[in-house]
Amino acid sequence: MCYIEKDAPPHRQPKVMRCGQGFTVDLLKSHFDAFRFFDFSGYNMYYSLMNFKTPMPTFSFAPPERKEQYAKWTDGGYKEYFKSYDWGVDFDSKSIPEAHQDAQKLKILFDQYRLPYSLKFSGSKGFHFRVVAHWLPELPLDKIVPMLNELTYKIKMIDNIPHIDSSIIDDRRVFKIDYSFDRGKICLPLTDEQFEHFDLKMVEPAQVLHSVQIKNRGVLERFSSLSQEQAVANFWKLAKNFINVSRYIDTPKKMKGVKK
Repeated sequence: MCYIEKDAPPHRQPKVMRCGQGFTVDLLKSHFDAFRFFDFSGYNMYYSLMNFKTPMPTFSFAPPERKEQYAKWTDGGYKEYFKSYDWGVDFDSKSIPEAHQDAQKLKILFDQYRLPYSLKFSGSKGFHFRVVAHWLPELPLDKIVPMLNELTYKIKMIDNIPHIDSSIIDDRRVFKIDYSFDRGKICLPLTDEQFEHFDLKMVEPAQVLHSVQIKNRGVLERFSSLSQEQAVANFWKLAKNFINVSRYIDTPKKMKGVKK
C-alpha cells in the first residue's frame, strides 16, 4: 500500500521496492501511463482453475517470436505444465434471486458431504464455488477435467439446478479473482450468514470498505480443518452418487475412501 503526497519533494515521495531498487510513485505512474495500465477499466481479473508447474516459460517481447510462442502454447503446449486442477462451479442468471436459490442447493450438498469449498459473488450475475485441487483426487488432466465436467452436469440435471453454467468446463476455464472489481461490484467471498441473506448492496465497494475487514480475511474456505485424505474420501462419496467414477480411475488405490 502506498499513498501519493501532492507536491512532495523527491526525498519524501513514497517508494515501491523491488529487488533492492527504489522507484518513486511518479516514476511508477509514468510506467503505468506509458502502458495505458488504467485505460482498461472494463477489463476483469481472472485466475486459471488449472494449476501450473513452475517455472513456466516466458514469451519474447519480439512480436513475431511471441506470436509463434503463443500459438504453440494455445495449441496444447500449456498441458506440459499441468500440475493439478480446481473444481469450479459457476452460477449464472439474469436474475440474482434465481441464481442465489440454485446456489443454495449446491451449498447444502457440499455441506452435507463436508467438502472443503469457498464461495463468492461472481461480480456480475451469480456465484462461484471453488474446491481447490488439494482436496481432490490426483488424476491426470485427461481424467480430472472430464470427470468434473460430467459431475457438474449430472448435479445440475439430477438435483434440478438449472442455473449452473455447464456451457464452458474445460482445462482452460478461468474464474474471477476474489476481491476484484467487476462492473461496480466486488467479487466478495461470502460467509454463511452473508450468503444466506445475500443482497447486492453488500458487494458494493463502499459497503465492503465500510463493513468488511478484508485484511487476513482470505477466501473463507469451509471444512479446511479436514485432513486431505478425509476430504478426498468425502469427494468420492459425493461423486459416486452422481456418476460412474470407475470410468476415470486407473487403479483401485485411486479410489481410496469409496466403499464398494
